[in-house]
Amino acid sequence: MGIKGEICFICGGENPDSMDHLPPKNLFLNKYRKLGNGLITVPCHIECNKESELDDEYFRYCLTIPAYWTSDKARELWDTKLKKQLHRSQSAGFLTYLRELLEEVNIIDEGGNPIAKADAALLDAKRIESVLFRVTKGLYFRQFKTRLPDSHPMELSFYDPTVAMEIVDQYGIRPKFESTGGGIFRHFYLYSNSEEEKGIWFFVFFNSVYFSVHLGDLPKTDNNDLNA
Repeated sequence: MGIKGEICFICGGENPDSMDHLPPKNLFLNKYRKLGNGLITVPCHIECNKESELDDEYFRYCLTIPAYWTSDKARELWDTKLKKQLHRSQSAGFLTYLRELLEEVNIIDEGGNPIAKADAALLDAKRIESVLFRVTKGLYFRQFKTRLPDSHPMELSFYDPTVAMEIVDQYGIRPKFESTGGGIFRHFYLYSNSEEEKGIWFFVFFNSVYFSVHLGDLPKTDNNDLNA
């Protein structure tokens, strides 16, 4: 049995039999999942949902590691759950995969001079993009009650926290973030009044990691045509 009258935001098929969490609920320890209005969900098919499980797990590690020293909630997630998972026998393949992503890089000082070498894991951009594009499609479906066409162009950007809000400021508005899980995930959307399918979604995870997904061509000069 599916959800009568609904469609799957991922494939567009009728009678979805599950709800997908936006972003993946594995980012939230149980005690944070019911804060505020609870986690964001949208209808989808179980099989469509399962296709993203491995990417969701990879995405969680990619967020938690850089946010560890700046976010109490990211540190709590790593110390109470992720660190233990990595020591399980089932994680052997994942650990091998992570090691294969390691590459020696130069550590530079403020003047741009190399001072040491270290191993760094290169991010798999396609996997991160896959998760955030799915989140964007789900939030679009939730806000506009219609599915974002598969052919609609989307472009992902990653921002250093020190410059992220400077980029927002260029649009001349004060963003109204919607918060989930006590601030573990925050987002807001800029869109054109004249065409809902053109805009930018901004995502902040653990108050430390910033992304945006650009949908089409958002006007950059006529600020009166933008709403948050």
